[in-house]
Amino acid sequence: MSANVLMLAAALCCGSVHAAVPHQINYQGYLTSPGGAPVNASVTMVLNLYIHPTGGAALHTETQTVTVTNGVFNVLIGSVTALALPFDVLYYLGIKVG
Repeated sequence: MSANVLMLAAALCCGSVHAAVPHQINYQGYLTSPGGAPVNASVTMVLNLYIHPTGGAALHTETQTVTVTNGVFNVLIGSVTALALPFDVLYYLGIKVG
């Protein structure tokens, strides 16, 4: 009897848990000045996702202010403008700094 109660309690507790996949892409990069020195600054970046490696019309665009430390930066694409793209194909990232 107590085993049945325990199983019922476990089923009620965990039976309706659903997790959604976040539609965001984490990207880390390295940014240097034109002379090759690592950047230490807060910069504006325009992030574009494309279906073709040579560009074309962007499928997703968002602008973020990004902190760059010793050249290293990290962005979470989809955190500013929601990503409404299916995650079933390869996308190409274009970044414009400044």
